[in-house]
Amino acid sequence: MTSSFWEDIYQNVLAGGRVEGILEPSRALLLFDTKAGDVYHLYIRTDKAWANHVGMDI
Repeated sequence: MTSSFWEDIYQNVLAGGRVEGILEPSRALLLFDTKAGDVYHLYIRTDKAWANHVGMDI
């Protein structure tokens, strides 16, 4: 089962994370996670077509 961009963020906020900023309206989000040792996570929402092109380039 795959989860969506917003479900992942919601679950991390429930676990104690804190949203620090939203970049490019609703396309990227910076989340601060104290349980992981004061770590920042960057979530980027992408279209599948774009992700496929990056995968091919790698």
